[in-house]
Amino acid sequence: MTTYYYAPSGLPQLRLSDLLSHTDTEAQVILSSQRGRVFIAIGGNTAIGFELCKILYPAGATVYVAHLSKKKSEGAIESRKSTIPNPKMSGSLKFLQLDLNDLRIVQAAADSFASQESKLDVLWSNTGTGANGPASSGHPNGITGAGSPPNGIELSVLCTGIPNKPAVNYGASKAGTWLLSRAFARRYMDDEIVSFCVNPGYLKAASIDGTPGRGDPVFGAYTVLFTGLSSDVQVEDSAAYLIPWGRIREHKGTPKHDFIRAGRAVEEVGWCE
Repeated sequence: MTTYYYAPSGLPQLRLSDLLSHTDTEAQVILSSQRGRVFIAIGGNTAIGFELCKILYPAGATVYVAHLSKKKSEGAIESRKSTIPNPKMSGSLKFLQLDLNDLRIVQAAADSFASQESKLDVLWSNTGTGANGPASSGHPNGITGAGSPPNGIELSVLCTGIPNKPAVNYGASKAGTWLLSRAFARRYMDDEIVSFCVNPGYLKAASIDGTPGRGDPVFGAYTVLFTGLSSDVQVEDSAAYLIPWGRIREHKGTPKHDFIRAGRAVEEVGWCE
């Protein structure tokens, strides 16, 4: 196993995207100190989110594991803490009750977090609906291009979906995530709050059970880690689409120029609000 010591704010030549190649399937990343930094990992109790917490916690970060199930989240927190030889040198893992299907609980989660912290450095949203049912992997992936309808989404059937077309509906959900990320980036650019849509790769997660050729979820964690911490990612990159294992894909590389040009993000934000 190759171990890479990664300092996100360190020397320019130390780039996570360079260190993590597709051929180095046993890479291990150890972060420089993240003490004093505060993160939220939605879906942090399993798969990509859990691997992300496993990397951040030993580096001294304060990480809020946001999930619906307190039992599952606290079990994941204790599992991670038990593997650290010197927990006094580590950070803090905290449970944050969150159900994205209930806006009242979302507001309560925001209030709870604000009562405990004065800042938030990065929020990683890892939870959502997968191709084969609900699971903790809500990132857009290759099916965004292959399965989504023209212009990404069809607002007229957004609530019900298209009958007997699960791949199209799933692709539309991923396209919607991408469009919302772009809209969020434009809305908060002047505040230097950046927003990215991330494809973590085809990984061993419940969201795509049955899909062959899947990789270890830790590599998805490396990709989202790059998004939130790498000095390679700048404010002007906000709204970009990031791909495994920590690379920014230019717009010309996407198969879905139609919905980038369509400006459907503005319509979707209005629908959501």
